[in-house]
Amino acid sequence: MKRLLKTVTLSVLVVLVLSSTAHASEWVKIFYSGDGGVFYAQKNAFQKVGLGSASPIREGEFKLVPPKNPDFAYMLALYRVDCRQRTLMALSASLHARDGSVIESDGVDENTPPAPVEPGTGSEAVYHYLCGHY
Repeated sequence: MKRLLKTVTLSVLVVLVLSSTAHASEWVKIFYSGDGGVFYAQKNAFQKVGLGSASPIREGEFKLVPPKNPDFAYMLALYRVDCRQRTLMALSASLHARDGSVIESDGVDENTPPAPVEPGTGSEAVYHYLCGHY
């Protein structure tokens, strides 16, 4: 019985790891910065927050790959966007080495006010991706 339980548990863990790895690798390019950096959005991984399906608030995970930065390979950030107000804020961010290990991770103080979306920047690309204004 214990052996069966271990086998079932191991099988479930393998499926979860494989499915999360496949899902985590589904990134779409949404913006090229003038300095050579690239913004990616995690495909189909955003959600509406509050007020049900009519909520103007969206959250999603994004990846920034900077141009040849010796300090980190990429940054992952969770953004919250208010589609009506055209504002956004980073809820969390983490810097990653080339092997994927976390170099630094930080959350954002909830009292920090959202910033306006700046035209022609990565923040505008995040806004358009989450709010569907293409």
